Amino acid sequence: MPSLVGGIFLPAVSTRSRAISSSQKIGRTGMVWASFVLVVLLVRVEDQLYLLAAAIALLLCVLALGFKNAEEPGSLTFPTGWIAKLAVVHLTALFTVSRFGTMPWCSYWFAWIIGLLPIGYLLGRQLTGQILLWPGLALVGLSVSIWACCQYLGGAERVNGPFRDFNSFGALLYVFLLPATAKYCDTRQSPIKRGVYFVGIGIGLLALFATYSRGAIGVMGLMELATLAVIWRTGIGVIRPAIQIGGLAVVCYAAIKLYQPEALSRSLDLAHDPSTLFRIMMWKSAWAAWLDHPLFGTGLGTYRLQYLYYRLPEETETSGDLAHNDYLQMLMEGGPALLILLLAWGVAALALSLKAWSAAAASQNARDQRFKAAVSFSMLTAAIGLFLHAGVNFIFYVAPLSLVAGLYIGNADGALIPDRRTRSLKTTIRPWFMTGVASLGIALIAGSLLLDWAASAILTPTKFTPFSTELSVAGKDPEERYRVAAFFSTLRPGNVSALQTQTVAATELAFVHKGSPLGSLWARLALDNGEAWLRASRQNPYAYQVLGQLLWRVPSARGEVGSLRPSEPEALLRLAVDRAPARPEGYRVLAAYLESEDRKAEALRVIWSAFTWSRIPLPSMETANYWNALLAEGRTLGAELTASANAAPETRRIAQDLQNFRPPAVGD
Repeated sequence: MPSLVGGIFLPAVSTRSRAISSSQKIGRTGMVWASFVLVVLLVRVEDQLYLLAAAIALLLCVLALGFKNAEEPGSLTFPTGWIAKLAVVHLTALFTVSRFGTMPWCSYWFAWIIGLLPIGYLLGRQLTGQILLWPGLALVGLSVSIWACCQYLGGAERVNGPFRDFNSFGALLYVFLLPATAKYCDTRQSPIKRGVYFVGIGIGLLALFATYSRGAIGVMGLMELATLAVIWRTGIGVIRPAIQIGGLAVVCYAAIKLYQPEALSRSLDLAHDPSTLFRIMMWKSAWAAWLDHPLFGTGLGTYRLQYLYYRLPEETETSGDLAHNDYLQMLMEGGPALLILLLAWGVAALALSLKAWSAAAASQNARDQRFKAAVSFSMLTAAIGLFLHAGVNFIFYVAPLSLVAGLYIGNADGALIPDRRTRSLKTTIRPWFMTGVASLGIALIAGSLLLDWAASAILTPTKFTPFSTELSVAGKDPEERYRVAAFFSTLRPGNVSALQTQTVAATELAFVHKGSPLGSLWARLALDNGEAWLRASRQNPYAYQVLGQLLWRVPSARGEVGSLRPSEPEALLRLAVDRAPARPEGYRVLAAYLESEDRKAEALRVIWSAFTWSRIPLPSMETANYWNALLAEGRTLGAELTASANAAPETRRIAQDLQNFRPPAVGD
């Protein structure tokens, strides 16, 4: 029986042979619009997996409908050409490499995010010639531009619309502005239509300048010149539109500058700019991580976790979520193979742009054909701009940018080389069976993402969880937490939130029942789940910390250690500090262990060593409180040790340094 998803979204796959109607084409295009809106709003990870699930379901439904041959029931149609093969290989590689490492919330989060590039390409090929695709995407671009302008008028120093990052938001703006510029240059349109484009471009430019993103503004300027050049090659008069667009840009720049005089005053001396210097530090760290994992990388989505270990103490600016260079991050996380596949898309965009450049000036082509080639070129320049921008920022790790790049490349490929658009494959499979299989597959994919989201929201909720916290088991009885987590582990093996909750809850219960057979049982369960947690999240420092405390507080558990390495509490606690040196909690636990072993001077040195990292940006008051608590403990321990006349000079120096140290605060 076809699933609910199939029943709703795959009605066109029936036993009757018929061509695709206009309403069906509009429906498919509308589903792509809706999915694009969803991924534009996708700004967090674990809290918004439901948005990703809905977007992926919609996109896969459109993709499945496109593979069905409307004229021959039971037959399938596939896009042809080397770029289509690249899309298949890239998707396969993304989900294969994801087995080697996971994000702390969802195993396939970044595989889907980056996979939107090849998925977008396949959709772009299918939707070639459907005139409603671009207006729908442009409407989204206009909406976020208005959003950003309202932010700026509301007093924001820089705008980012619905995004968390100014630079990637600037990239989203220029991918709409470049094709809009090309379409505005078509002087045969009605004055009203061109006027709408002109106003839309103006709003987009205001929003772009208000991001203060030097990279986005620079890419926009460079690619705008290329777009105007290809319009000139078509023989269409471009001088007047170019002057109008240039004048509009000057007016928009002046408006932003006058509204906030300090705006757009960021230094152009990039070699000595702090932002550049911090980026270089992050790139060095990513390179070092890749050298330690040269074949398959650390695993997609593991940058934030691995960066805790490879971060340089001097890098005190960023939150450490992404590397600000997609190519180095892809090399670090996916190894050389995934990097080559990502670069191949840039080569594809460049190759198609050369074909569009030639077609725009071909004398044998009619005016409309030349202009359509120029519009395809403008979309390809937007995609090429993203590949340039990805060298200094995160671009393809942002869902809407990855998707729109694929849509543009696929749409241009289908428009420029229509003679090899598709190939049919005849099968003996009944259409209703195709519908059922496709529907079931889409339902399972969306369901797995929703299950990951539910596990994160119920087991490790945040303030952004979009339903009542009464459903959460966080802070409740450890036995109840363990049962709920075990339920999710059964349904979704390898879910990191479930493994983390099971390990922590079992450890707490082992503490409670220490010395009894029940305590030994809980310790064994904690060790088993802890090892699975480490495998799933690739050297998670918090897992080392929990397991180290278990073996410290419950010495009998040391006899239950299986394949866990290292198997001594001190070594595990030191690994927790080593893998995340900017986390104050790790130092506190290690120092407490050393004090319990009557190694107080060593514990003091451990506490003092933590403050090398205390200048890392503090995201919350909770983190600042951790640092302040660690400082208070260090001062107390230092006073105790220096009260003795036999205290070593080094101990006295550290104690004095701790007394003089300024406590970190949020925003430091």
